[in-house]
Amino acid sequence: MDILNGIIPFGSQYYRAPTPTPEKWERDLCEMSKNGFNTIKIWAQWGWNNPSEGVYDFSDVDTLMDLAHKYNLKVILNIIFDCAPEWFYVKYPESIMKHADGTLLYPRTVGHRSIGGTPGPCYHHGPGANIRKEFTELVAGRYRDHPAMYIWDLWNEPELTSGVARDVGVDKLVCYCDDSIRLFREWLLSKYGSVDRLNEIWHRRYNSFDEVPPPRNGSTFNDMIDWRMFFAETLTGELKLRADAIKAHDTTHPVMTHVVPMPYFNMATACCDDFAMAELCDLFGNSLGSVPFAASWTTSAAAGKTCINSEIHAMGGSTLNPPAIPTFDEFKRHIFIPLARGIKGFVFWQYRPESLGLESPAWGLTDSKGAMTDWYRYSIDINDAIQKHKDVLLEVMPQSAEVAILACHKNQIFDFCCTGNISLSYGSLAGIQALLYDANINADIICAEHLAPEELKKYKAIYCPFPYYMAESTAFMLKEYVKNGGILISEAFFAAYKDDGYHSPSAPGFGMDELFGVCEARVLKGEYIELGAEGAKGMKYQEELDVTSDSAKIFARFQNGAPAAAENGYGEGKAIFIGTLPALCYHHTKDANTLNFVTSILGGCGAMPYAHCTNPKVRVDMLTGKGRAAVVFNNSADKPVRTGFGLCTEMDLGSITDILTGQTIALERENGYLRGKISIKANSCSCFVANGRVGSI
Repeated sequence: MDILNGIIPFGSQYYRAPTPTPEKWERDLCEMSKNGFNTIKIWAQWGWNNPSEGVYDFSDVDTLMDLAHKYNLKVILNIIFDCAPEWFYVKYPESIMKHADGTLLYPRTVGHRSIGGTPGPCYHHGPGANIRKEFTELVAGRYRDHPAMYIWDLWNEPELTSGVARDVGVDKLVCYCDDSIRLFREWLLSKYGSVDRLNEIWHRRYNSFDEVPPPRNGSTFNDMIDWRMFFAETLTGELKLRADAIKAHDTTHPVMTHVVPMPYFNMATACCDDFAMAELCDLFGNSLGSVPFAASWTTSAAAGKTCINSEIHAMGGSTLNPPAIPTFDEFKRHIFIPLARGIKGFVFWQYRPESLGLESPAWGLTDSKGAMTDWYRYSIDINDAIQKHKDVLLEVMPQSAEVAILACHKNQIFDFCCTGNISLSYGSLAGIQALLYDANINADIICAEHLAPEELKKYKAIYCPFPYYMAESTAFMLKEYVKNGGILISEAFFAAYKDDGYHSPSAPGFGMDELFGVCEARVLKGEYIELGAEGAKGMKYQEELDVTSDSAKIFARFQNGAPAAAENGYGEGKAIFIGTLPALCYHHTKDANTLNFVTSILGGCGAMPYAHCTNPKVRVDMLTGKGRAAVVFNNSADKPVRTGFGLCTEMDLGSITDILTGQTIALERENGYLRGKISIKANSCSCFVANGRVGSI
């Protein structure tokens, strides 16, 4: 199945009722089509299109769908429920979410939901779920055969509270209503089987599940982790409800959702499990996807499914914070960085600037009168180039990653419990992704809660950033991976807190000193931690090591001479332990010595770049498929550079051509690489394609 029907969707979000107003619609859609856009996104909103109980008014969506077809635009129809109608709250006041401190999260207007009713009822409220299902089925039946219908987007940025209680402490977590507590107890029964088993893991003495309260602070961990993972499963179940409702009426058009990656959403307050969400979708999307971490996170969660950038936030701002005027090079980054990761569609937020509330007058490609802007012209020019070369760009994908980065939802919640935020878990995860990106090494992000042994076999090396909280099943799966020939690299505190509820007497936990050949001797705290003569740095913690195996080799020491990093052979593979947090350091400093330290370890593991530039500020990605090839360059330097580059490929490309400028670069084969030279502007990206199908030497 060609999920995108042979096109690269390129366009913008257009309609979030009540704006833009109807007199603008035909002019705008005509202009978009004339300027080469092929896709728009519009919203069907519960609070707007269901104004009274049993009454539905889709006249606005009807008109926009018809206009889209008239002007050859495909429609991504986004179904929105986090703006419930007031009649619903009047009839079901018990549906309102409740904070941990007992206060109610009353429905309200917010900048991104000016029609009110946000965040909607608790997802455990039965009548609310029934009405969402009914609404979704009505929309599916109404538009499934419409010629403009393209993709169902079932949830705009899934989370618990649509931003109302996203950046909060434990006392403002939701939801503590009676329905949530009752269903949480049922979930615990299903997970643990008996209250005795729950008591063993939570270290309590409850007599029955009816006595179990939801946790209201973060000073203990397993109860709060269960509580938030329960809500993550709730949101995944909600997406399934919507997907099933669509597919009961329409099996032709694909379903998707688009998520917001960390750090903007976290597992404690937003509770969106992107990896689980992606499993329910035919294709997957994101907001804020124009940076390497977000692109990598989304495509990793999608696990091979097609991805699109559903909301490109190029012109963000607010009433008293107008958007900065972007350059053409900045606009190219919004497209070419995710394209290099294999993302195949690009939808801007939004066409006209917002005209209601705090988000006005920002976020638009046009000016407030709907007229052309320089940045609208940038998007047109980029789209023209992409569509001209769509036959190549639809076929090619990034080179397979040889390195995986381990993420863990429960470890993120643990971090939130300890610190009130996710700065350690996110900073470490983003730091190692950035380090590998800057080193031109492709990496996937894998999720501990969704691991399978066969998945691990794909990678030469797995890197564990800040792996403090870990499930026993994860630890032993990683151990088996090493035994079978894999290479595991762990930062400090591997499984120091275990899912049996106990802090380990020493890291690594679960007896994994057998795997790593070292254990924790003592821990010191600091800001930046020097790693001896190598000049590399860690951050926050200095976990000094004792050697526990004759086969372990110390290869780095802290400034005081204490062992800092060790390598140990185990089975057919090896395990490497680094007693600090170098990825977190790189996240904050971009320290070159730290980059060299980690990449030298990976080089010893056989994980090498598929491409490289002589200037370290330039990332180069080669994408291939079915005899096609594309190359994307990203210069992160504040000045223009001219650099040599090499592509490790057997394909005989001959030359590559810039899709925007037509510049052609000749390539010559040398020592197994295709080599060339490129000039690239400061903070700019370029995309090149090999013309025609190419063979191998």
